[in-house]
Amino acid sequence: MQMIDLIILGMLIEKSQSAYDIQKDIEYHNFDRWSKISIPSIYKKVIQLEEKGYLVSEIINSGRLINKAIYSITEKGRKYFQTLMTDLSMTNPSVIFDFNILIANITKLPRSQGQVLLSNLKIAISQALSSTEEWEKEFSNMPFNGQAIIKQQIAVYKLLLEWVNEFEKQYASQ
Repeated sequence: MQMIDLIILGMLIEKSQSAYDIQKDIEYHNFDRWSKISIPSIYKKVIQLEEKGYLVSEIINSGRLINKAIYSITEKGRKYFQTLMTDLSMTNPSVIFDFNILIANITKLPRSQGQVLLSNLKIAISQALSSTEEWEKEFSNMPFNGQAIIKQQIAVYKLLLEWVNEFEKQYASQ
């Protein structure tokens, strides 16, 4: 799935902007928190999207010594965006947590070490929950779809804490 394409095209549907502005917009909206997007890949991807005809650029004088390319989405780009959105809506969601490797290997350690690791995991999830709840308060004026994603993350963290607590009980009784 071309997540980076989808993010960039979605931003350019809202307004034309430079690659630098797209980068700042991605950072502002914390897309890197919700998806695997690398900020350096944005510049390369914008050029690729333009080469494929999904974007056009206009070089403007930015008032400094350097000219700036402002990118706009084309009709072909809008159709591609719609295709990507449709494909994503029909894709089985993947739920992959890095800590599942810890769970898969925990029985290979002495139980006391495993209990420490589970305690660490609970602390890490609790901290992620707390920071997301703070983030929700800080950005309470964001659009409803952004708020929905934050609420989704909070619900997942709460569910993960319940799951780890149950797993910890089962682990202790083994």
